Amino acid sequence: MSGMNEIPIIDLRGDDEAVRASLQRAFEEIGFAVVTGHGVDGGLLTGIVDAAHAFFALSDEEKRESAPRRWNERATNRYRGYFPADVHGKEGLDLGDPLLDDEVLLARPYYERNVVPEALDESFHTAVEAWFAALTPLGEWIAREALAAIDSSPGWVDDAFLRPTSQTTLRFNRYPTETALASEDPNAPALFCEAHYDSDVLTLLHQDKQGGLQVRTTDQRWIDVPYLEGAFIVNTGRALQTLSGDRYPATLHRVLPTESARLSIPFFLEPRWDAPIGDETYEAHIERAMSRLPEYTDR
Repeated sequence: MSGMNEIPIIDLRGDDEAVRASLQRAFEEIGFAVVTGHGVDGGLLTGIVDAAHAFFALSDEEKRESAPRRWNERATNRYRGYFPADVHGKEGLDLGDPLLDDEVLLARPYYERNVVPEALDESFHTAVEAWFAALTPLGEWIAREALAAIDSSPGWVDDAFLRPTSQTTLRFNRYPTETALASEDPNAPALFCEAHYDSDVLTLLHQDKQGGLQVRTTDQRWIDVPYLEGAFIVNTGRALQTLSGDRYPATLHRVLPTESARLSIPFFLEPRWDAPIGDETYEAHIERAMSRLPEYTDR
């Protein structure tokens, strides 16, 4: 499999067959693409960025109102919520589908009602709901186009991502400049985020103009993911790698320090807990994945 020299930029408004082929090739060869023409209104992006800034502008005490038990002894949530920058160089907030209100699902390990600080006003909740409503069908469409090349059940995507039964996660990440992680390798750069693979099916990411995101190519080089205003970065996760029989491998990526604090907003497209991922359920798949991520260890 030959590696691409740069991240492809794909306009989703193009010819259907050409777009499908471009997405499949990008996922096969590098696991990343920058997509334009996605149809998500610019006002929604402004709204979700404002929501992220509103959250991170709160005091530490206010933010920790939404932290799981690891950082908040009064918390009822274990999986979703706030994690502080002392975890691994970044602070963040994990949110599930705001429509979730099913007691049967809520009894399962990775379903929880969102807990957010009381200081946040209604515009925050409106922005989160609008983001789920816009990005879920976009992610489904991209996943369907990718899996069209695979001999699998054509209805898998339709069943797996039904709201609010899917486990899709919206995350706000903030990387303060003072929390860059020094590398043990003297020849390697300091990092905002160490090299890692995503565990989901697909990630749809907004990164701000600070940039910093890098991807490792198949010939072991690190290349920059370009910032393109209004575009989304889309990348493969380990669940898609399994679903595709390794045709679409998850790709190692990292974040370099930037001049100013960096904001990123990933939307991790995840199926419902009992969706089959190879020989296991997604719940079993994510249980193993969580044990490798410092944001979730010992929650």
